[in-house]
Amino acid sequence: MKHFIISPAAASQHEASVVGMLLETNGEKLPPNLARLLQHAPESFDDERHGQIAAAIRTLKQAGKPVHAAAVAEAVKFEGATIYVSQLANSALPPDIAELEAGPLWEAYCVRRMATLFGEAHSELKSNPAKAGSIAGHVRAALDSLRGDAAQTGSENLSLLLEKRRFNHAIAPPAVRPIYTLNGGIVSTPGNLTSITSAIKTGKSAVITAMAGATMPHNESADLLGFGSTNPEKFAVLHFDSEQSPDDHWILIDRALRRAGLREPPPWFYSYCLTGLGWKRGWACVTHAMQAAAETHGGIHSSLIDGVADLVADVNDPEESNDFVATLQDMAIGYSCAIAGVIHFNPGGEKTRGHLGSQLERKAETNLRLDKENGVTTIWSDKQRRAPIPKDTGPCFQWSDEAGMHISVATRQSAADAEEVQRLTMLAEDLFSERQAMRYTELVVTAKKRLAVSDRTAARRISELSRLGVIKKIGAGLWTKAS
Repeated sequence: MKHFIISPAAASQHEASVVGMLLETNGEKLPPNLARLLQHAPESFDDERHGQIAAAIRTLKQAGKPVHAAAVAEAVKFEGATIYVSQLANSALPPDIAELEAGPLWEAYCVRRMATLFGEAHSELKSNPAKAGSIAGHVRAALDSLRGDAAQTGSENLSLLLEKRRFNHAIAPPAVRPIYTLNGGIVSTPGNLTSITSAIKTGKSAVITAMAGATMPHNESADLLGFGSTNPEKFAVLHFDSEQSPDDHWILIDRALRRAGLREPPPWFYSYCLTGLGWKRGWACVTHAMQAAAETHGGIHSSLIDGVADLVADVNDPEESNDFVATLQDMAIGYSCAIAGVIHFNPGGEKTRGHLGSQLERKAETNLRLDKENGVTTIWSDKQRRAPIPKDTGPCFQWSDEAGMHISVATRQSAADAEEVQRLTMLAEDLFSERQAMRYTELVVTAKKRLAVSDRTAARRISELSRLGVIKKIGAGLWTKAS
């Protein structure tokens, strides 16, 4: 899977997390990737220390001896082993996250192993050309063994995986914990994805920074474009921007702080400019930053990715796109956080970019859409698991030179209602020009005469006057103008 490629510098940190999990579990009941790495240690680890520790865990386990930090440290042979093994044992990640980290390490080992096999075969062929057939057979057998070990390990763990994911009516899920709300409705929850889509230059970055600002301490007057959030545990909030220049990125986050009324961000808020890194290094940075933030703050509240298409090589590659979205969803589940991704429409159309956009929309719990008309952007959605956000009532915002950022404006429905109120106020003035109060039947008769309409139409106009608060009912069954 292309997006699993990681740099050598990051590999050692990933290995440390995995080895810590092996110590924590005593090498027992491991998911597939962790089990494969343990099975092929020490060669399956690039860092010699980690390879020795994993091999010691396997040896102790096979001998039926207790697997603990002291025993493992005694079995390995490098300076400072006792302290290092203890540090790894005390910093183990949850099994699901460690398994996610183990995936790229297993693939990296397979690449190294294949390179070694072909290198050895090439050298042997140069000295013994006549043995080409036997050499090729040896390479095939070694590769088949590698694949067979992986398949066997995976098969052994399928039962454990299925048992863990089997429906259990006795274990009810916790109450829904909103991560983000929009106009009071839930749009993001732990373990789920949220997509934000639209054409270019419609204010998607403003939406992302408003979401970030909603997680920070703020007062009730803060303009967060309709978004709400809480973060009482002070878990990490991460923001990744792959579209803005470094200067524009700074300005963007400064606006998020101003929305919340802050001069500097909370210590648990992290924002990174990934522009220009390329998809490989950008994705490696995202995974590393989330792991580090989870360790530092005890968990992740949410991860906001502005430019999710910049983290894959080809948005039109179904295999890569499916794997990438599945990995995002696994991360959201593993960290029990919400992940929101921004992706553009195709130029001149209303379909999100490539197969990646389609897959992200399919898997997202909420698909927020931004439509811009006459300088006003509306946030709405009709593709989500919970209540829809109609376009007419969705939050609206536009750019303000005075504020130096986008600000909330009346929704389409509220703007239309305001115009209607103004028109109906003039009608109420006319209806009550001769009498300050009337019974309903008298009011309908008066409206019918003044407007020259039918009884039904007159009653409908009275209903509109009441709905919009232009007239009100008082005692004794009388109606009058609202103050």
